[in-house]
Amino acid sequence: YKFKSFSYIYDEDRFTSALAKDVVVVKSLPNDMKDAMKKMKYPTISPPRSARPNFYRNEVLPKLKEMKVVKLVIYDGGCLQ
Repeated sequence: YKFKSFSYIYDEDRFTSALAKDVVVVKSLPNDMKDAMKKMKYPTISPPRSARPNFYRNEVLPKLKEMKVVKLVIYDGGCLQ
């Protein structure tokens, strides 16, 4: 079974508001960033299913601040396939 989107699984508004003081969350990347993403110029992170907020704060946020964009891919649990 394939899930439709991030918001299908998660409370997108809560996720966005939790990050609002640290980063800007967008639903779609500008074209230049989309092209860079296709060329793998940004890090891809696969959080474990049991990832707590500290994982995102300690592992994802530093890379996000450095690179401006990260790709989150959730495999465990079948999400966002």
